[in-house]
Amino acid sequence: MAQLNMNNFTVKISRLIFSALLLLCIAPSFAQSELKFVATVSEKNLALRQPFQVQFVVYGAKYVPQIKVPSIKGLLINDTFTNQSTQVIGGKTLQWIDSYSKVLILTPTRTGKFTIPAASVTINGKTLHTKPIQVTVSQTGLSSAPESDEDVIGQIVQDESELAPGETMEEKVKKNFFLKANTNKTVCYVGEPLEVVYKAYSRLNSNSQVVKRPSFPGFSVVEMMESYDNRPEIEMVNGNAYYTNLIRKVQLFPLQPGTYQLDPAEIESVVHFIKTDRPSTQGMSQLQRLLNDGQGRRSPVDHFTTLKTAPVSIEVKPLPEKDQPEDFGGAVGQYSLHTIMPKEQIRQGELVKISWELEGSGNLQLVTLPDVIWPKGIDTSEPSVKEDVNQYVYPLRGKKTFNYAVTARDTGDFTIPPVSFAYFDPGDQKYKTLETEPVSFHVNASAAKPFFASEPIIEKNGIPLHLYWFGGVVLIIVGWVVYQSLNLRKERKAGKLAAAAKAVPVEIPAPKPTTDELFANAKTSLTNSDTKGFFREVQQVLWSIAAEKCAVLPSFLNKQNISSELQKQEIPAATINNFLIVLNECEWALYTPDHNVSDMESLLTNARLVSSELMNA
Repeated sequence: MAQLNMNNFTVKISRLIFSALLLLCIAPSFAQSELKFVATVSEKNLALRQPFQVQFVVYGAKYVPQIKVPSIKGLLINDTFTNQSTQVIGGKTLQWIDSYSKVLILTPTRTGKFTIPAASVTINGKTLHTKPIQVTVSQTGLSSAPESDEDVIGQIVQDESELAPGETMEEKVKKNFFLKANTNKTVCYVGEPLEVVYKAYSRLNSNSQVVKRPSFPGFSVVEMMESYDNRPEIEMVNGNAYYTNLIRKVQLFPLQPGTYQLDPAEIESVVHFIKTDRPSTQGMSQLQRLLNDGQGRRSPVDHFTTLKTAPVSIEVKPLPEKDQPEDFGGAVGQYSLHTIMPKEQIRQGELVKISWELEGSGNLQLVTLPDVIWPKGIDTSEPSVKEDVNQYVYPLRGKKTFNYAVTARDTGDFTIPPVSFAYFDPGDQKYKTLETEPVSFHVNASAAKPFFASEPIIEKNGIPLHLYWFGGVVLIIVGWVVYQSLNLRKERKAGKLAAAAKAVPVEIPAPKPTTDELFANAKTSLTNSDTKGFFREVQQVLWSIAAEKCAVLPSFLNKQNISSELQKQEIPAATINNFLIVLNECEWALYTPDHNVSDMESLLTNARLVSSELMNA
């Protein structure tokens, strides 16, 4: 059988060589007198391990040229030979035209699409190049059934997971399996977003489990994936195809300057190798490869390994102090600001909504709007804030709307002065200030008739009737006040006598609960592995502390109002930022799975610390 395979291969090679010689003999008869350099292939749709030939032909050379053939990946060079021919062209004058060719016999070692790169030759100081040629290798060799990317990478995984004599599992894993933390920048400003993506790259048959997802102290974190699954994608790295699995994808907003090292991701894997006693095919001729194919015993063997990402350092620069506006509040990115006025008429005493919409990209979630200067005669409450952001794009993009409930006590014309908003543009590396146009509006009289708005009824003696009613009401009120005053004096006198007879006990205020007591339920949820319950408990405690500290109504309990009230109480900016960070972590955690115990314990420690700082400030 081996002898038969040998004869078949020899016949194929002989036919290819004969075809090459025949083409070389015929081609010059069609050549033209000018210098030419072309490349041809015998077939463009090939079966796996089917030999074929590539010719690099020079026409019109007067001497043997030096053809430079580039390296060809994925194709095994089985044989190389050259040929030269001479042809006489008839006509009024006779001319000798030389052609010279270099022929390669190639065999594909795997399926996929391959490119025969351009070759070059220099003749008489002139350099000529061939055009690249693409060939497709499939299991069948049919042009109607090209191999997909899945088929190509599947074949690669099958080949790389085979362990030949002399190969070690450690070397195979090191070459074909790794984790990588990709970040779009390693130097940025405070508040400037950066994208970080953790991926696993593999060309081996393996099963993996994430044992540590990274956390990011010192950064505000926005998840860019709603959930993480195990569906792999195909990605090229240094010209090689890999299966990739996403571990975590986030946007980070640095809160303070300094140098930070991103937390590594870590996975545990079982790599399934096929061990064979067949020698490695490296260095073998094509004939030896074909004869060796399918020989030897094969047995499965598993290899356990732990991989983690290499360290990645991020340098966070402080925002420049030069030219920093006085009203700068820490906004970083690119923004636009618009005023939204009500479309209906504004009437005296009626409640209307006036809004400012901040739109753009950057650290939008941490941005606040400067105080609006309202004209006299206008009453307003603290703004309600609405966020509409797309966390799945980089950089974070969306809009933030500040809605004010406004009412006018008087009628007439009013003007709201311009509202300015300062931010730092990291692209231009300078501060910019947005300023709206002043807003003028007119307040009309109320459509409802006030009390006593009807025409007064006049009696015959000329005195309006409603004045009699008014006098009667006044007498009743005065009488009621006198009566209550007399009763109050009697009660005070009786109270003094009772106090002299019996001492009133002094009430001792109850002690404030400690942070351990406040977060006792959160600690219980952590112990019981109740992830969502844990984050809800932490979030509820923080909101209750903030509401008590700021003395705001539940309807105005939001991060914008709390941040503004804490600033008015001169709470340190670091404490406010840490409070917002813990709240944001809780909010995002309720919508993202897979939180490990160490991350939750770290969050609980930070929550206790910021709660203590707020209560004692």
